Amino acid sequence: MANHIKKQQKLGKETLALAVKIYNYNKDIISEKDLLTFKNKVEVLKNALSIKPVDVGLIAQAVDSLEPLFKKYGGSFYPKRFAYENVEMLLVAAILVIGIRTFFFQPFVIPTNSMYPSFNGMTYNIYNEEKPPNILTRSFNYLVKGVSRKRIESPVNGSLKVPIQIGIVSKGVGLFEVQTVIPSKRSRGFSRIMLPTQKDTYNLRVGSEEMEVSVPAEFRFQEVITEKFFSKKSAIEHVEEQFGNVRQFVGNGLSKVIWVEVESSFKKGDIMVDFDIISGDALFVDRMSYHFVSPKVGDSIVFKTSKIKSLVAEPEKYYIKRLVGVGGDVLKIKEPILYRNGKPINGVAPFDKNNKALGDYKGYKAEEALAEGKEVEILPNHYYAMGDNSGNSADSRYWGQVPDTEVLGRALFIYYPFSSHWGLTE
Repeated sequence: MANHIKKQQKLGKETLALAVKIYNYNKDIISEKDLLTFKNKVEVLKNALSIKPVDVGLIAQAVDSLEPLFKKYGGSFYPKRFAYENVEMLLVAAILVIGIRTFFFQPFVIPTNSMYPSFNGMTYNIYNEEKPPNILTRSFNYLVKGVSRKRIESPVNGSLKVPIQIGIVSKGVGLFEVQTVIPSKRSRGFSRIMLPTQKDTYNLRVGSEEMEVSVPAEFRFQEVITEKFFSKKSAIEHVEEQFGNVRQFVGNGLSKVIWVEVESSFKKGDIMVDFDIISGDALFVDRMSYHFVSPKVGDSIVFKTSKIKSLVAEPEKYYIKRLVGVGGDVLKIKEPILYRNGKPINGVAPFDKNNKALGDYKGYKAEEALAEGKEVEILPNHYYAMGDNSGNSADSRYWGQVPDTEVLGRALFIYYPFSSHWGLTE
């Protein structure tokens, strides 16, 4: 109580000093009516400050009564009262939030399904014949389930063309790599939960007009296009139908991007594709505990890619994978089992489920560095990271071991969307 009285007295005195300053500097521009009002209100404040015992209510009332005159004539002496009184509080709050995010709990949104079913990455649902949900259902899905609808309209009359990249995978074998709709650029933005995020932009053509489609980074927009427009004919069939033999585009082992028509009947305003983007799990990363204890096998770790040799040419990203081995460990795979130091890996439920290929856990795949018959010994001060969805995960088998300096923390708590995954992570 005593502190409150002192603070109110201090505010009253500061307000009185400010009132005198504004009056003296601006009395030549203050109207006669307002000059009289100013004098009277200043006297009321002086009297309120002189009353014993202190009447904080009377002081507050006198201070508030000067507010309209301060706003009208204060100029540079009196900026917005909100900022004047609260700027310090806002700065402290911002520093606190940044500090918590940097040193304790950092938000992270899982983009891909390499850790499925332990964590959900982004997926999609295309509306073909079925009718999309009404606005109330969409609003509920958006806020609670992280589902956002995206409709791509035709800007003009004409045929839809998509870019397809074609290249030889294995020379002389006749196998081809096909990638539809190559992302053209990446930009910064914000997600529905107001966290910084990145977006990928894809180019499409309708008639002679080029259009851009933005989606969350790492979202597999090419899969949407493939499912929508390549269900009856493969990409290779579309290319050969329009351009002839595919090999003419990939001489000497090179790849080439060509524009391929996939639909010819669009009119301006037509919905070319209507689909939902289903958010990946958003979680908090515990950045604090690894300052005191080392990561242990079985943890879901988040790490940077900037110092992983095979990934240095790419933009820095953050990955989440399961820690399966530390320095000195020897790993090998005999499908579906991952062996660590000669024994089936254990310690957390996803290990056991993958080793037994239970349910949505499909088992470990012997690929790349851990192909059948190969084994890897982990270097000192390094970790080996693999996705729980081994058959659909680019991980240490492909790009190598993770330096221990790159690990930021472990997955702690899924806070969004409000699905069956909500809560402490596995």
